[in-house]
Amino acid sequence: GEVWTFNATYTITQNDIDAGSVVNTAEVDGNSVLGAVDTATSNTVTVLICQAADIAIVKSSDQDPGTNGCVDLAEGDVITYTFTVTNEGNVSIDNVVVTDPLVGLSAITGPTGDTGSDGILGLDETWEYTATYAVTQDDVDAGQVTNQAAVNGLAMNPSNTPVSDDSHPTSTTADGDTVVVICQAADIAIVKSSDQDPGTNGCVDLAEGD
Repeated sequence: GEVWTFNATYTITQNDIDAGSVVNTAEVDGNSVLGAVDTATSNTVTVLICQAADIAIVKSSDQDPGTNGCVDLAEGDVITYTFTVTNEGNVSIDNVVVTDPLVGLSAITGPTGDTGSDGILGLDETWEYTATYAVTQDDVDAGQVTNQAAVNGLAMNPSNTPVSDDSHPTSTTADGDTVVVICQAADIAIVKSSDQDPGTNGCVDLAEGD
């Protein structure tokens, strides 16, 4: 007529979360008062874990607009962009790729911050990529360089759920262009000269009709 209760604790691992469940089987056996061994019985319990795979990218530049609200850039000047990628969910992510049509895929270097050196974006990791862009005269004429990057990856859950995000200059939850405003100073000049050389006299010999 007795009911015995035993307790144990288990600490969840990231592998458990990536798998989406913790499956475990317990077993009990014992001896009867007569010394005979009772048949062992077992029970399996599955705890399903909610998964929320998510990724974010922030694209910033090394150009500080200062108090003017713009930066002095000319054709050929270089802008350095930093792409900061973070895992915003609870599932590990691999196959992470950052793309940016402004600079091209081959120009993007990184990442740094892969503390596990395993190509897996963990929940506690921040990966950084960099790329440079040479300003064109069209950019100067337009008064700005405007662009948005993107990141894609695969969640390491049983279904390899695709994750992606478009960049924002500061926020991990919003999407928006990264804009570098270029200071513009439109100006023109004219110089008027003649073909008459005054020489050492400071004047030229000219007559009517010359």
